[in-house]
Amino acid sequence: MKCPYCFREIPFSTVCPACGRALHFGGNTQFLAEVQQGRLGVKDIFAQTLKRHPKGDAFRSLTRRPALTAEMLETWQRPWMFLRLFVMLLIATVLLTFAAETMVYISPKLKMEFNFPLSVIANIVGSTVIPWTMVLFIWEMDMYGNLSIFDLLGLLLVGGLLSIAIASPFFRLMEYVFSLGEEYSKSWAAVAEEPAKILICILFILLSRRRLNALDGLVIGAAVASGFAFIETTQYGYVHGLNTMEARNFWTLFSNHLLFTTPVLGALGLAANGEKLKLRHFLNWRVILCLALGMGCHALNNASKEYLPISYWFLTVTILTIGDYPLFMSQLIVAVVEWTALLLVLRGGIRQALAASERGKTMAYMEHYGKIDAPKVSDTPDTPMLCGQAGSFSGQKLRVPRNKPISMGREASCQLVLASKQVSRKHCEVRLTADGLVIRDLNSANGTKVNGTRIPPQQDVPLKRGDRVEIGSKDECFVIQRY
Repeated sequence: MKCPYCFREIPFSTVCPACGRALHFGGNTQFLAEVQQGRLGVKDIFAQTLKRHPKGDAFRSLTRRPALTAEMLETWQRPWMFLRLFVMLLIATVLLTFAAETMVYISPKLKMEFNFPLSVIANIVGSTVIPWTMVLFIWEMDMYGNLSIFDLLGLLLVGGLLSIAIASPFFRLMEYVFSLGEEYSKSWAAVAEEPAKILICILFILLSRRRLNALDGLVIGAAVASGFAFIETTQYGYVHGLNTMEARNFWTLFSNHLLFTTPVLGALGLAANGEKLKLRHFLNWRVILCLALGMGCHALNNASKEYLPISYWFLTVTILTIGDYPLFMSQLIVAVVEWTALLLVLRGGIRQALAASERGKTMAYMEHYGKIDAPKVSDTPDTPMLCGQAGSFSGQKLRVPRNKPISMGREASCQLVLASKQVSRKHCEVRLTADGLVIRDLNSANGTKVNGTRIPPQQDVPLKRGDRVEIGSKDECFVIQRY
């Protein structure tokens, strides 16, 4: 990593060995190292799950506010509350189910036996075990903190109910368009239910006028999908009994509505990258792929033997039975595909958030270097400045320190992280030498232009006052000025 104060390459630590400034990453220093080196795994995400936490940690997490991009990593706690919620809901479900099946009330007047209405409560609480646990995990992974716990509950209940309500006319439309009879495979449910859930998510994003990123998209998708699953499971449990609720809790570990829908919204956030939703974001290949996988896995999960060709009957083979609950081959395939998709999108969302955090830090340090009381080495009349004219640093100013190259690109390791898709990962480098300010293009895909002329790669090109520098396109532009 690079020190955000002196821009030198340093090992991951809490203090910069070059300038001595403290580096605070809120206990996430090693996590940042794994992300930037591309080695982020499941172990890193769940590192704090089983650890003891002070009493105030839960309160701070549940009452958190949206974090400044420059401070996200310092204030973020890796997920741990979801496991506590799972244990509490599981214990409550077991106790309520036991009570509902054993407690009987004998009326002395009517001389009749009545079961307590605990089965209804057990069904409702039991339907929350897996969906609510998973959505809290996704919410804890969102280091932006843009969605409060109140927003989460609203999306769970209202969003889930609205998506079920919208799915009903979608079923009628599907039956009409595809000329389906009264009896058809349950796999067709994916054609109606997935668009309904995604539509509610998009309506929430548009009506709230929010800029979308991958982690926020994952939370929104997870909340609406989990609300849908909670209401659906409660309905089935009420009609068919507590055994249905128990079976669906077991099945949802491998395949559930959250896994079908959440990667789509996360991929949409990756495409938007902090922008408001536009049509081109929906045409991104990640979004299309995740949508196809979600609908395909939903259809496969609902597939029944009587509607499958003989060559596909192996999908209905039972490969594991725990108690009364079988696990089919189709569910195992769905679990592998959808959990992989979710974790890949989640990792991309974390990288996107860390890149945004680096941009936030860079902007903060630009303001620091722009002050009059900046270090003496930079406080000379001939000190050049990069003045942002368009793009990620529009309106910002940065003095160029002597003998400290400033790299620009989309990669988080660059000093100036630029958001434009036309910018390469490591695009160019600006240095102040004894002969003056120079810029070097680092073999970028779209090139670097000075006053409209593309400069040759891997060659130092001098810059003078008033020169206009375009990084990849006109969307990222700086003008050279003197202090």
